Amino acid sequence: LELALTKQTDIVQTDRYGFLKAVISNYDGTTRNDVAFSVSVPSGMRIFESNVQPNISNCSGSSCDAGEVAIWQLGDIGNGNYKVILIPVFVNSGTLDGTELTLNTSLTYSGKNSP
Repeated sequence: LELALTKQTDIVQTDRYGFLKAVISNYDGTTRNDVAFSVSVPSGMRIFESNVQPNISNCSGSSCDAGEVAIWQLGDIGNGNYKVILIPVFVNSGTLDGTELTLNTSLTYSGKNSP
């Protein structure tokens, strides 16, 4: 499996959404079952569950807040196929201009974990 994570918004301001696009593709010759993609939400950021497609799980309320891990259960991805996730990230007020927000991600599938 391969992950491409790109920002869709050049400038992210506090109290506003920025968008990330995650593309999970499979070109390794076999179907990967029970694929899951996760993002550890960093300090200064939130991901609102109701605004994400496909839906996420594992959050404590209507958003995934700093310190929580948002998980997308993507099911099976056949060889030559891909899944796309559009992630609206909200930068919290009080986050200083120029702050670099780092996302830690992981991909898993049946029988394999990927850092």
